[in-house]
Amino acid sequence: MTTISQNTNDCIRFVWRDTSHPVWLRIHSGQGCWSHMGKIVSYGAQDLSIQIPSCVTHSVAIHELLHALGFAHEQTRPDRDTYVRVYYENIQTGQSHNFDKFAQNQVNTFGEPYDYGSIMHYRNDAFSSNGRPTIRPILAGYENWEPYMGRGDKMSAQDINKLRTYYSCP
Repeated sequence: MTTISQNTNDCIRFVWRDTSHPVWLRIHSGQGCWSHMGKIVSYGAQDLSIQIPSCVTHSVAIHELLHALGFAHEQTRPDRDTYVRVYYENIQTGQSHNFDKFAQNQVNTFGEPYDYGSIMHYRNDAFSSNGRPTIRPILAGYENWEPYMGRGDKMSAQDINKLRTYYSCP
């Protein structure tokens, strides 16, 4: 939370809930690492799960908080097929929905180019059923990014730019 506040010059701050807040984020140790994308409730708690111990890392916490703040996975951008190839044949049964693309009117890229280094990008072997890659870079000059996708421990410069733009931060 501090990372997000610092990278937005305190434009986005997380505070302890009190009775004056009609909507709050309930962070708990549920089943898996997940959050809804953006604000989904008009009153009450919105859940964010950080399962102990498997999800308790800085990068997972930031990733899930960015989902709660409205950000989708980088590889679900409508233009993703220009940048990566998804290998559906290597994806675990029932998990291919994690690689569905959003329509142009469902996400905003804020004019930022595709970001292989985004904290919102999946690893190259995410949801693999056989140890083989499920997603690979295809843009010329970026083939060497494969081992780094989804493995960063901090927000990329583009993640920060998108966050500042989305929330009109100075």
